[in-house]
Amino acid sequence: QEMLALAGGFGTVATGYLQTTGYDFGKSFDPTAGSTVSPLDNVVAGSGFLIGTQGGAKRASRALAYISPDMGGLTVAVNYSTGLNDGSNLGLPENAGTGVPPNPNLKTTAYLLSANYKMDKLAAGFVYAKTANSTTGFNATSEWALGASYDFEVAKLFATYQSQTADQTAPAPSVSNKAMSISAVAPVGPGSVALTYAKSTMDTPSGID
Repeated sequence: QEMLALAGGFGTVATGYLQTTGYDFGKSFDPTAGSTVSPLDNVVAGSGFLIGTQGGAKRASRALAYISPDMGGLTVAVNYSTGLNDGSNLGLPENAGTGVPPNPNLKTTAYLLSANYKMDKLAAGFVYAKTANSTTGFNATSEWALGASYDFEVAKLFATYQSQTADQTAPAPSVSNKAMSISAVAPVGPGSVALTYAKSTMDTPSGID
């Protein structure tokens, strides 16, 4: 897959096949993100949640992104895509052997907006994501997530909370799903010990988006 980016004092603008700000949220506030032992990844993967390193909006093709410069510890990012679920977001080039080719006729529009703040030992982040696809049973899915971490030196603590609302095709009612996690990482000798816990509350079966 290809990506084209331009960076300067104004920030960064990128287009192509992109890792979204929803993925960056997971990497920032889940210390075990991307591993098979991450409880939050296991909660989010395949559940219909949009935000996280295993969320439905973790990567997007036909995407456009803007990331602001650091403004006194605050950065904002905006993502837009018309190819979220066309198959090309399932892996690397050739979809990492998934056998699912991109489908240019399947267009799920996605918007993501984030704000992140870092100052000394404190970090906090907010992400909002929304998708729309009239070809599925869910006309729109919106989700927001909050994350925070603080480094006490003897241990670094992390917490996340996310809430999702999916509007089903009428007359079916909307559904609401939630997920949360808490984690701690403590340095021990040359390495670290990580403890993490996550749970979800689902109003609907998995795979809603």
